[in-house]
Amino acid sequence: MFDLLVKNANLQDGRSRIDVACSKGRIVAVEPNVIGQAREVIDATGRLVIPPFVDAHWHLDGALLHGNPYSNESGTLYEGIEIWSKLKNTASVEDYKERARRVLCWAIANGSLHIRCQTDICDPQLRAVQALIEVRDELRPYIDLQLVAFPQDGYLRDPNGIKLMKRALDMGMDAVGGIPDYELTAPLGYEAVRQLCELADKRGLLVDMHIDQTTDPQSRQIEAIAQECIRLKMGARISASHCPSMANYDDYYADKLIAQLARLPQSGLPNPDLLDQLTAREREVVALVAHGFTNEQIAGRLVVSPATAKTHVSRAMVKLRALSLLSRDHFASANDGETRWPNSNCLDGIGCLQHDQVGVIPLRNAIPIET
Repeated sequence: MFDLLVKNANLQDGRSRIDVACSKGRIVAVEPNVIGQAREVIDATGRLVIPPFVDAHWHLDGALLHGNPYSNESGTLYEGIEIWSKLKNTASVEDYKERARRVLCWAIANGSLHIRCQTDICDPQLRAVQALIEVRDELRPYIDLQLVAFPQDGYLRDPNGIKLMKRALDMGMDAVGGIPDYELTAPLGYEAVRQLCELADKRGLLVDMHIDQTTDPQSRQIEAIAQECIRLKMGARISASHCPSMANYDDYYADKLIAQLARLPQSGLPNPDLLDQLTAREREVVALVAHGFTNEQIAGRLVVSPATAKTHVSRAMVKLRALSLLSRDHFASANDGETRWPNSNCLDGIGCLQHDQVGVIPLRNAIPIET
């Protein structure tokens, strides 16, 4: 007997009237007309059954604070950091938990069941760390929340940054973060990258740093994190978030950087055989996305409407199963700011989406069958 049987579903690959059977936490069948009894049966007729959405970059500790009492009038990064430095000294553990629960319940209701959360550790009391660890464990049956120990005030710049990072990791944070471009000098930023990567490697943890997050073409910590990835052989355990400075690098430096990045381990990249699934036009689109073109720019280059360009981008990314490999910010820029993050590589849960409502089946521990 199955634990769950979803009947007559539409799948994102275009198949329709497909049954999905689950047993003992695993997806055991995805095919038409599955035969067998189930403890629970859901009729998904007219609905799209998809993997859960993934969001790789949240700041839950700062959620729901806009205008309470401050607003970022300039919209700049550093005004936002200044405002946050004032607010975090007044927030309690219960305040952090209440706001995080509200936002995570919204995420669950909309099918986002895997979230990576950057969590500020530059508070001597580590209130946000304590709160989000408790919320992570409380909501574990419904959502995967991965917590990054993020030294918002600078790992080396904050006089207590090194000690606070160790304490936060000892409390149970999942990954090591960093913000090297907020250190007082570029060399100190490089040193912070080195120390943080070594710390993560020693503890067997992931790394996700805020890298080159301004438009300054001289901000080049990306080369440091790439070098540490190579030196420590950490491979896909290291992520670089944001990286907008890359758009302003001169061609000579960009060529050198691209060659360096090409040396990084390739285990997380899509199978080259997937390229065979692309049409000639989709290949053109992928090449332009790789060069940083927006939908509008792609439309101008290919002499099509922006809506058509957007459709080509979306279809190509789904075929390449590349959505889970891109930084959320990079993919949003390729979609004119509209972030869409279906994790095409992972069927470890099921969400049912209908045109007028969203319903989520929280089976995040289900494991895909071999194909």
